[in-house]
This record gives sequence, structure tokens and C-alpha cells, in this order.
Amino acid sequence: MILLSKKQIKKILPKVSRGLYQYLCIQDHFMERNVSKDREFQRRFNAFYRVRRGKRWQKSFYGILQHEKSRNPDFRKVLLDLQKKTKRVETSFASKLVATINPRLPIIDRVVLKNIREMGNPEIKLPYPKAKNRLDRIIELHKRLEKLFNDFLRTSEGKYLIIRNMKKLNADLKKEYIMKIGVKGVTRLYCL
Repeated sequence: MILLSKKQIKKILPKVSRGLYQYLCIQDHFMERNVSKDREFQRRFNAFYRVRRGKRWQKSFYGILQHEKSRNPDFRKVLLDLQKKTKRVETSFASKLVATINPRLPIIDRVVLKNIREMGNPEIKLPYPKAKNRLDRIIELHKRLEKLFNDFLRTSEGKYLIIRNMKKLNADLKKEYIMKIGVKGVTRLYCL
């Protein structure tokens, strides 16, 4: 369970509105571009997600992202594909890739994990690099985070976070946003 009160949400929003705007703009242009070749999209994505990898790695990553974007990507498959092409277990970037295609999926990185632990889940952490069954444990962690986030978005606090975020963005950035909320939470956010 994610423990986040409305009071905490109000305090957090000013800190994340700029980043959320950048995220929404990435999401808004993602489907219409060939991300394996579009350097402007890659530049924005790299800046937002702090991609600090070489050209060969980026070619592999954006190639997978382009290939998978018309599918419903599976975190496990993307994690293994990225490992095969880059020779690294790229938990964070695999999760960012699938979450770009399907925003309902969680991102796994040190900031997200730290925040999740602080919100009442101290046991949530990545397995150590030499841990037995590491890939299986990473995949299970992703599934657990997906459930935690989806459960939270169904709560009154989760719905409040979405609505307050949209109001904060409108007020701070003078942009218009359209939000469509489905049974399972936010289905798509558009940057106009």
C-alpha cells in the first residue's frame, strides 16, 4: 500500500510540475514519430530520463522502443532484449521503455524506489547484482510495483493526485491538458 495523504500531495506538486510537463510532452509526441531515428525526441527523452549512454547503446535502446511501441510490451521481454543487445541488466531503462509505451506500467529507478519505501513499503528494493535469480526477482518487483501503483490510483488520494496535478500544471505552465480517467486510472494524458 502506498501511504500518501492529500496534504503530502499538495506539498509535492510544486516540485514535480515542471518534470510532469516534460513527461507529458514526450508522451504526446511518442506515437507519431520514428523514435529510432528522431534525434529531437531522443534528446528530450535523454534529458528527461537522464540517459548517459553511448551511441551504440542508444541505437539499441531506441530500436527496441520503436519496435515495441505498436505492441503491448512485456517488461520481462524488454529487459531480456535490452540485456542481450547491451550486455547489461538495464532494469531502470527497461522499465522506462515499457512505461513510455504503456503509462500504466511503473518505472523502477532509485528515486522511485526510495519514495515507495518512504511511503510505507520499506521492503521494496532491487536485488543485489550478484543475487540468485536476480532477473526473476526484478520481474517480480516490477509486477509488485504495478499492483501498488494501480491500487493507489483507485484510492481517493490517487484520484486527488491526478486532479491536483492537472490543476497545478494549468496554473503554473499556462497549458491546457485533457485527462481521460478510466476504471483503472489515467488512460492517457495529452499535452496541447
